[in-house]
Amino acid sequence: MTLDEEETSTKTPNPLTQPSTNSSTLKPRDFSGSLISAVLINGDGLVNRFKKTICSAGFWARNATDPDINYVVTAGHCFLNAPGNLNFYNHRSWNSQDWKRKGSNFVGKAEKYFIKPFDAGLIFVEGNYKPSMVIRNTDSDLFTELWIMNDILVPSVGAHLCKTGYVTHVTCGHIKSFNGFFINEFSFGRAFIFDTSESRGGDSGGTAFSYQDLRHVSLIGVHSASGFDISVTTPLRTILDSFDIEPYLLKFSD
Repeated sequence: MTLDEEETSTKTPNPLTQPSTNSSTLKPRDFSGSLISAVLINGDGLVNRFKKTICSAGFWARNATDPDINYVVTAGHCFLNAPGNLNFYNHRSWNSQDWKRKGSNFVGKAEKYFIKPFDAGLIFVEGNYKPSMVIRNTDSDLFTELWIMNDILVPSVGAHLCKTGYVTHVTCGHIKSFNGFFINEFSFGRAFIFDTSESRGGDSGGTAFSYQDLRHVSLIGVHSASGFDISVTTPLRTILDSFDIEPYLLKFSD
């Protein structure tokens, strides 16, 4: 979607409540870059500087052979129709106009992407951002940050699946099918997950996840498309099998 077409959701998400996991004895490491005001949080906006279009950040990952190289994973179709030497991205937080400040919120450039048989791509991070294991959920008064604990195999049909994105923020639904076939003007494939969560243009690339409890989640993939009351997700396993990357996950210390 273009910024001129942007619609901002005013609906407060109501995530599905899952049985709570007692983690009171665990102490997370001190991630100095985890403050919302300091880093690009998963679910924030990514503005293409050439096209002035917006997508969403899915998850942070490191290069599997060189851990000093970091990426933001998003939807592959977000990289279309921009010359390679102009495919650069700025950060935009929810309900923010910060993307207009030139230079201060530069994230990086498109490095590699696919639009078929699946929909995902990597932004090579060059800006002054630290990796984040947090999903933005600032519509919630109690749980403004959701911590990505692990990556799991996709649950069964009927289980809940949620996504976070720049336009509709955190929304949840139920899985309708696996290995779904999806086709539109830029992409097609067979390995998609279909669910009933609300999504719109501009949410593309956002994090797909499931709740472990009200504060901790499991990474499922990235949001790819929406239509006819269906959201489409590219599964995490497909992404990891195609890119030499490792997702950033929250680790606990004694």
